Amino acid sequence: MDFMQTQTCQNLARSFAGESQARQRYTQYAQQARKEGFEYLARLFEQTAGNEQAHAQEFLEKLQKYGRQPIENIDFSAGYPYTLGVTMENLLEAAKGENEEAARAYPAFARTAREEGYRDAALCWEQLGPNRTDAAALWENIARIEAMHRDVFLESYNQMQTERLYRKERPIVWRCLNCGFVLLAKEAFRVCPVCGKDRGWAEGDIETRRLGKEG
Repeated sequence: MDFMQTQTCQNLARSFAGESQARQRYTQYAQQARKEGFEYLARLFEQTAGNEQAHAQEFLEKLQKYGRQPIENIDFSAGYPYTLGVTMENLLEAAKGENEEAARAYPAFARTAREEGYRDAALCWEQLGPNRTDAAALWENIARIEAMHRDVFLESYNQMQTERLYRKERPIVWRCLNCGFVLLAKEAFRVCPVCGKDRGWAEGDIETRRLGKEG
C-alpha cells in the first residue's frame, strides 16, 4: 500500500498540525497567565508548549520516514480548538484537549497504524533502543505524556477554583522562581522577602501527578 494513501499518513499529518497548534495556544496561554500575575502557571504552559513542539517534530520525522520525498502537501480534514480566555478557562480547555489526545485520538491512531503495518508489536520502548519507536508505539507513548499534561492542568484548575493554588492543608516547600528563596509553610509568601516578587512567582507542589493514570 502506498503510504501517502493510508489513514496513518492522514493521522500523522493531523497529529503534527495538532501538536503545532497546541504549542502556539500554550505560548499564548502563558502570556495571558503572566498578564494576570501567575508566573508559575505561565512557566507551566511554556514547559508544556516545549513538549508539544518535540511531539510535532517526532510526527514530522515519521512522515518523512514513510512518505515519498519531497512531501509538498497533505490534504486532510480535522477540527482544532481556537480558545483563548482567562487563565482558569485556559487551564480547563488545555486539560480537555490533552484528554482528547490521551484517551481517544492517539490510541485510535495507534490501532490504525498497527492494522496498516506501521508497527512492531514485539518491541517495547526500551527494546527499540537507538532506533526509537515505530508509528504505533510513538502515539502510545505520547498519549501517556498527554495524560500527565491533562492531570497537571486539571489539578491546577481545581486548585484555582478552590483557592488551593497558594494554600495547602499541610506544609510544603514554596520556591520563588525569581531568586530561589524557599519557605516551608502551608501558604505561599505574599511577597518574597528577598526580591519582592509577589506570590504569583511562588512554585508550589501540584499534588496530583498521576503519570497519566485514569481517574
